[in-house]
Amino acid sequence: MTTPEHYSRIDAVIDLPLMRSKTVAVCGAGAVGSRIADELARSGIGALILVDPEPFEASNLSRHVLGYRDVGRNKAEALADHLRRQVPDLQVATSPADLADLPDDALDSVLWWADVIVAATDDRVAQRRIGSSARRRSIPAVFPGVAPEGGGGEIFVSFGWETPCFGCWDRFRSATERPRAVQALGVDILPVVHVAVSAVLALLDPASRFAHIFRPQSPDPRLRTLFFAGTFRMDEGRVADGYRRAVPEFRAACPDCDPWGWRLPRGGPGHRHAFPPGDDEE
Repeated sequence: MTTPEHYSRIDAVIDLPLMRSKTVAVCGAGAVGSRIADELARSGIGALILVDPEPFEASNLSRHVLGYRDVGRNKAEALADHLRRQVPDLQVATSPADLADLPDDALDSVLWWADVIVAATDDRVAQRRIGSSARRRSIPAVFPGVAPEGGGGEIFVSFGWETPCFGCWDRFRSATERPRAVQALGVDILPVVHVAVSAVLALLDPASRFAHIFRPQSPDPRLRTLFFAGTFRMDEGRVADGYRRAVPEFRAACPDCDPWGWRLPRGGPGHRHAFPPGDDEE
């Protein structure tokens, strides 16, 4: 396969034929979702599904990949047009659906073709329902979130039945708590975008150099699937952007993944997600 010129500088980093065969659904086309979609499109992903019911507003301009001419348009549709202009041959489908209100079968239909789902909405009801849809079909899902004060945030990854669900981690928050209007510059959300994109690429290609992000740490064989991204103090007083990895626990009687109160497996990765072991934290 001849590498298209627009991928010539990343050809050594990704398995381009593999990435061109993959589809990622990005639910939420706001500041975080739009940047994740933009980076994935430029990383060789073959197709994107963009979902957002809201219009693009002037207040979005300071941190979004879209510009002033898109004000008033549906975010998903405007972002799709933007990405088609930037990346030749990218396939993009859009939906204006509010995923918090869709019946389960309609929700599954919107996300049907995705190999990985990114839940970048500002609605925790929608996020939990996206997580449930992903688990029903055993599709991995990535949940990025920006901290209320900006400057970083968290990324949770669900692998399906093999690891805790989003609800296991997120139940300490109210379902109505919505992280709207975070006071932060666009650059402040980049650590979250970086980790989320790395996680998606690792999920799509466990043989890639991104796969280390999930690696177990001896003696615990479980995947690292919870990340705290931001600016951390290093040795000698230095600070640097990065992330810290953690293993979330199954929540007893979690209504999302353990509705009957059964104890779910707590083992390592299943056969579909074999990531290399390692001992070093980031």
